Amino acid sequence: MKRFCFKILAVTISLALSLFVAEVVVRNISPEQNEFSVTATGNQYKFYQFDETLGWSNRPGMTGTYQRKEFSYEISMNQHAMRQRDVTKARPAGKRRIAVIGDSFVWGIGASDQERVTGLLEEKFTDVEVLNFGVVGYSPVQYEIVTDRVLKEFDVDAVVVMFCLGNDHVDSVLFEQNGYYKPYAVLNEQEGVEVKGYPIPNVKQEHLDDRPMHAPHYHYGSRILALCQEHLVNRSEEKQAGMIGISEDYFYQQSDQLSPKEKQMVADSVKINQELFRRMKENADAHGKYMCVVPAPTKSEYQSGSPNSLCYEKLKKTCDTLQIDCLSTVEHLSMDDFWVSDGHWNLEGNIKISQLIFEHLSQIDWTNPESRYDSSQRLQMTNTKIERK
Repeated sequence: MKRFCFKILAVTISLALSLFVAEVVVRNISPEQNEFSVTATGNQYKFYQFDETLGWSNRPGMTGTYQRKEFSYEISMNQHAMRQRDVTKARPAGKRRIAVIGDSFVWGIGASDQERVTGLLEEKFTDVEVLNFGVVGYSPVQYEIVTDRVLKEFDVDAVVVMFCLGNDHVDSVLFEQNGYYKPYAVLNEQEGVEVKGYPIPNVKQEHLDDRPMHAPHYHYGSRILALCQEHLVNRSEEKQAGMIGISEDYFYQQSDQLSPKEKQMVADSVKINQELFRRMKENADAHGKYMCVVPAPTKSEYQSGSPNSLCYEKLKKTCDTLQIDCLSTVEHLSMDDFWVSDGHWNLEGNIKISQLIFEHLSQIDWTNPESRYDSSQRLQMTNTKIERK
């Protein structure tokens, strides 16, 4: 009996030591899990609320400190759920207006309000108010809904849609994203493109504000127990739908590097996003508003040393087909324009993109819906030094 008890004790001590060592290892080999502040609001999803149409949306009046390893900023949402000072829906007297729609690159992860593209762009004009309608995680299927709302509710002259080259082609065709659900688009032989996903599940309703996605997550003080719990929750709650199997990597590879199935996925995704942009363009035209597209480069464009423009070329072809102005951005950025740990633009990246938008809009009368910038004479700025103004 003594020998049996000794064995049980030895096994228990061994398991405890093993778990302790494993806990230490897990906490140290996953630094990306610890880039967010625990005390500050280090999770962008804490600024959101469930939205039965969009999946999630900014929460009106929400304030907090958004903090990651490389930066920390005070964030506040206005009465219209925009990360911006309070604005009116009616145009201010003597002002022109630009609405910028997009995802985290518009919302401004890694930038203060005035260091974002929208804040910098507004600085460059003397009589223009720039409205920021960015929401982290959005894709073209949501941009179309936001564009419709903006055109109906806000008095604007132009709509600038920022397309994230790294994931927007993929995000439009998938239902689940980071544990949350949203509308997604599929090809329909009868109707062309159909938006599905409704009613959108509100699976995180009870703890939408508290689930620290990508943040340090502990259960009874243990990271290992938290990971096990997260895995079980994900398996029980998350169900993917849409173009399952599609990968962002497919859009950065030559066609002959892809299998027939992969090539078809890329072609279908491009077709879906083209239809979504067609709807946005027709909506803008119907309201007599100018619209252009700004490709948002990610680190994926620069991994090989020289810019990979394959994803941009797919987007530009879409825009040319629809006669939408599409700015050239990829060749003007480099890895130096991104935060080292984070995947978003630092101040220099935001400055460069805002300058490209400013110079484009300065070339045309964008308050005139009949005015269109000639694509054959697009700005050639390869050798232009872009500085903050």
